[in-house]
Amino acid sequence: VRFNPRANYDFVTAGQFDAAGGATKHKLTMARIFYIGAPSRTQLPANATVGDLMRETGQNTGNLLIGHALMRQLKIDAIGGGLELAPAFVQEQFEYIIIGAANLLYHAFDFSAYADFLDKVQLPCFIIGLGAQAPDLNSRVRVPKGTERMVKIISERSKSLGVRGEFTADTLTKMGVKNVRPIGCPSMYWSCRPELRFKPRAAGQNLAVALNGSANVAEHASNVTVAKKLEAALGRLAYDRSWPYILQNEKHLMEIRAGNVAANAQFIPKLKDMYGLADIPTDGFVSFVREKMKVFSDVETWHAEIQ
Repeated sequence: VRFNPRANYDFVTAGQFDAAGGATKHKLTMARIFYIGAPSRTQLPANATVGDLMRETGQNTGNLLIGHALMRQLKIDAIGGGLELAPAFVQEQFEYIIIGAANLLYHAFDFSAYADFLDKVQLPCFIIGLGAQAPDLNSRVRVPKGTERMVKIISERSKSLGVRGEFTADTLTKMGVKNVRPIGCPSMYWSCRPELRFKPRAAGQNLAVALNGSANVAEHASNVTVAKKLEAALGRLAYDRSWPYILQNEKHLMEIRAGNVAANAQFIPKLKDMYGLADIPTDGFVSFVREKMKVFSDVETWHAEIQ
């Protein structure tokens, strides 16, 4: 298993990589990978519900960017996934387990099912993009025993765990897991270019802008009051400028956008307040949600929309 040689200049070693960014012991160009974690795409029927989309994407469509970016860089001969597969089958058919991760280290996230599965499959295991979630850098992250067990199993079978940053690395060190390496979010490996370049626009030229935020999880911020004000300002800006606002896990807004207004009517007053739109009529708010808020179930459409 190896990344594109341009993937991370800091960790290049003779062009060979393991899944966490370090030199690999296995000199392979292709591999049979059993992949679990952030999905790269969905398989949804035309009549799929918002609930279906949330289940397929791990409750956040942003996970598609993580999985898709990883699949662009991994050199794969065969791939499979799903904890419903028999461990014996996975052991026989695959060479490596790779986990595309998000902020899994959180007090309410129990990954006992992953730990149980990994315990039954004795394959090298890599995790990419593992993050710890806390209100501030001084917080101690405590996770369920099942999640801690999962992390320690991966640690035993991997040269290093690819984590989001120094805070996550420190969190794992306090858990007794020391073979970690900060590599950032997997979505950073979309193009593997060392810098982002944007075409400059003339002063006063209309900007093509899309917004998104985290109004429904503002409580995760170190300063909740400031976070709520910022999220309300973003919502108001999108409404005033008629800019698209991209939804990722805002279920009630997604349902309203899908036409399920009556079933979500009780939430509308609170939603209007969260997005800085308490002063507009309910019909105007519903129209804004249905016309300007966007939901994507595949990365290709998402990417084309923001070009």
